[in-house]
Amino acid sequence: MSEMKQHTFDGENQEQLKREIVARFQIEKAKVYEEKKRKVLRRGVESVILVVFSFLIMLQNTTFRGFASEIPILGDLVSIITGETLLFSQEEAEITIDVPKITEENQVYSQLNEKYLREGQRAYQSYIDVINKVDEKQMYVSGTYDVKVNDNRFLVIDRTFEETVGSTNVEHRFDTFDKKNEVLLSLKMLFKTENYLEVLAQEIEHQMKERMRVNSDIKYWVLDYNDTNWLENDPNFYINENHELVISFDKYEVSAGYMGTQEFIIPTTVLNPILVDENFFN
Repeated sequence: MSEMKQHTFDGENQEQLKREIVARFQIEKAKVYEEKKRKVLRRGVESVILVVFSFLIMLQNTTFRGFASEIPILGDLVSIITGETLLFSQEEAEITIDVPKITEENQVYSQLNEKYLREGQRAYQSYIDVINKVDEKQMYVSGTYDVKVNDNRFLVIDRTFEETVGSTNVEHRFDTFDKKNEVLLSLKMLFKTENYLEVLAQEIEHQMKERMRVNSDIKYWVLDYNDTNWLENDPNFYINENHELVISFDKYEVSAGYMGTQEFIIPTTVLNPILVDENFFN
C-alpha cells in the first residue's frame, strides 16, 4: 500500500494526477451548469461534491489536499507570464517572439496555452521561410503580448506581431475569455439576431465620418463602398476594461497605412436590442 502512495505522488505522476483532477472537476462543474439550466441545481451541486469528496477519500495525502484547496475559480484574477521566447538572429535578420502562458492550472487555460505556443511556433516558422526567400535578408520581427483586461469577469490577451521588411506591418490577435460563463468568446455568441454585422458597420461608419469631420487628414477608404455589408464575418474584437465591445482593424484594413491600427468602441446602448442578454456586459 505504501508503495502505491509513493508512486502516485512522485514527480511526473503527481503532475499528471493534478491535471486529471482539474479536468474531472471542470467536467463535473459543467454538468452543474446544465442542471441549473434545467432548474434542478441541487442534484448538480451534489454531483460535484460527490466527485471531489470521492477523490479526497481515495487520495489521503497532504500534498493532494494542498492542491485540492487550490483548484482555480475562473472568476479570480490570473497570472500571465512569458512561457517561451522564440529567437533567431543572423546578420540583418532578427526574430523575437514571446509566447504568453497562463500560470493557473485549469483545463481551459491549458488549451489557451497550447494555442499560444502553436501560434508562436507557426509565426516563427513563417518568418524564417520569408527570410530564406528574400534576397536582402533584412527583416525584423517582434512578437509580444499585452494583458488588456484581467478582472473578475473577463480575461483579454492581445498578441501583437510587428514585422519590418522595408515597411512595418502590425497584426493584433485578441482572445476574450468570459470567466463567468467559462467560455472563449466569439463575436457571434454575443448576439441573438443575424444582422449584428450590419448594426456594427453602421455604428463604425458613423464614428469614421465623425473622425473625418474633425480631422481632414483622416480618410477611411471603406466608406467609398457605400455599403453596410463591408464588415467581414469575423472582425477582430475584444472587450475593454469598461466592459465595452471594441472592434479593431489592423493597419491597411480600413484606412491608409499611416493611420495604423484603428479601433472603435461600440456603445452598449447601441447593442442592447440585439444582445443575447442585455445585461451581458454588466
